Amino acid sequence: MTVYTVHAQGQDVQDAAFVPEGFSWGAFVFAPLWLLWHRLWLPLLAWCAAMALLFAVPLGLSFFAKEFAAFLIALLCGFEAQQWRRQKLINAGKPLTDIVSGDTQDDAEIHFFHRWQETAPASPTPPPLPPRAAQALAAETAFGLFPEPENRP
Repeated sequence: MTVYTVHAQGQDVQDAAFVPEGFSWGAFVFAPLWLLWHRLWLPLLAWCAAMALLFAVPLGLSFFAKEFAAFLIALLCGFEAQQWRRQKLINAGKPLTDIVSGDTQDDAEIHFFHRWQETAPASPTPPPLPPRAAQALAAETAFGLFPEPENRP
């Protein structure tokens, strides 16, 4: 089972974000594309700067040392990617709302929304109309092709 952190803005859970815990293989293998997809601009800028420093600037390192450093940077991206997403959501005004688990993200969403419905406050219902007001409203309203309501015997 995977553990997910849920980030939502206030009581509005319609656009809640579910961020999985653990290693991100997508960020490990395709770091710049993964960072672009999730709009993590500062980590992307740091990744570009690190790669430029490793491969464009002559540091006197062997090819193996450069590749090993690139592997370590990719490993760092894989381990920290989900935390970067969480931090971005918190900075965007979506604090940590809940922590749920499930076999898939769909299962985690189902668990979260069931729990949310149980704890959400009931919406207030308006008081019923008095009987005279309901009759007056029905008498004034005409439906169909007739311009005015008619009294039937």
